[in-house]
Amino acid sequence: MAQEPGAEPLVRRSEETSRGSTELSDLATLKALAQPRRQRMLQHLTVHGPATSATLARALGLNTGATSYHLRELARYGFVEEVDRPAEAGGHGRERWWRAVPGDRRFPPRSRQSAEMRLVMDELNHHAYAADLELFEQMQMQVQRQLRTRGWSGRWAKPIPGSTPSPTRAAASG
Repeated sequence: MAQEPGAEPLVRRSEETSRGSTELSDLATLKALAQPRRQRMLQHLTVHGPATSATLARALGLNTGATSYHLRELARYGFVEEVDRPAEAGGHGRERWWRAVPGDRRFPPRSRQSAEMRLVMDELNHHAYAADLELFEQMQMQVQRQLRTRGWSGRWAKPIPGSTPSPTRAAASG
């Protein structure tokens, strides 16, 4: 269920720092964010902009019921919010559109984390690193496809000279 306009999200955060960043120090908030599907959904909304639960479900290979639930949980902790349907979007007037709430969110330093918080942070980092690696691999494949499509095969598209052993150097050192 969407929050009432003007209602504060159920987030218990430390006070904002002088630079305007917010430290996420509440264990329940961190647990909500550490859920892998929620991380993927939040990343998708951040990169691609507002979407419905059905749009997210199709893009991420999830079912719409689970997607809807996770969006409500992300909203509960202030990571996403419901927005008006974009003018360029077709579809039904009853659809609920969501967007990532921008902000500079930071985590407490490890020295201030409890043992339980460290476990949650380790899980959160594990999933975040895996998502970053997956995104990097997707971008590499996209660039390679574009290079092949355009017929570019210049030296700059090959490994840096010396970064891989040449047949003569490999034979000389062996």
